[in-house]
Amino acid sequence: MILLDCEVIGPIARTVADVRALFHALAGLPAVPPSAAPRSLRILHVKQFGGSPVAPEIAASVEQAAKHLASLGHSVEDGEAPFDIDELNRAWPVISQAGLAWLMHGYADRFNEISPPMQDMARAGAALTATAYCAAVDVITRLRQTLHAFFEHTDLIMTPSIAALSWPAAEPFPPAIAGQSVGPRGHAVFTAFANMAGCPAISIPCASSKSGLPIGFQLVGAIGQDELVLATAAQYEMRHPKPGLPFPF
Repeated sequence: MILLDCEVIGPIARTVADVRALFHALAGLPAVPPSAAPRSLRILHVKQFGGSPVAPEIAASVEQAAKHLASLGHSVEDGEAPFDIDELNRAWPVISQAGLAWLMHGYADRFNEISPPMQDMARAGAALTATAYCAAVDVITRLRQTLHAFFEHTDLIMTPSIAALSWPAAEPFPPAIAGQSVGPRGHAVFTAFANMAGCPAISIPCASSKSGLPIGFQLVGAIGQDELVLATAAQYEMRHPKPGLPFPF
């Protein structure tokens, strides 16, 4: 059976320069001067994934960030995601459940130490068939092929980093966004595709909500274009400095 690793170790820092330095250290790369500020990139701004809701303040803040990127000389165009979102949403639980079941297989004596929701997730993964898993792998393979072709004519994809404003810590996820009921991953709709495709991505702070809650936008590049993603983030940060935590994932 094919095994996929959709998670990576990524740095969290207060500046893009620090993110880049830690990224190079984690990757075992030599320290080199930062890349020059990119010129006239082609950026696709995806405001929403299908019918998934986005908090209005997040949408407005990211829209403003898109205009800031355009003011830096980049071509920023609004559009739809270049892949089948519903197909990815069906495949992601299969991959995550099967992965957790596989991981816990080696720690059967510690199963009761994980939280009840994680136990349920592992049981669901153990009950999956190889056919279901391979079908999910096929979805990811097609996603990677689709994005490989897409990034031949577009440099970056821009989305909100998260669809919901911060919610109470006692709640595992927000039950509703913009007045619409959502499930456990309703707030996290924008990030999974980058993990599944293996693309470099970064979350950059933009204008906060009226109540001071943090908001960020995500930039995603083609596989191997980590430096382009970092250079674009640094360019934005230089023109629009804001205390925050830019981080790749």
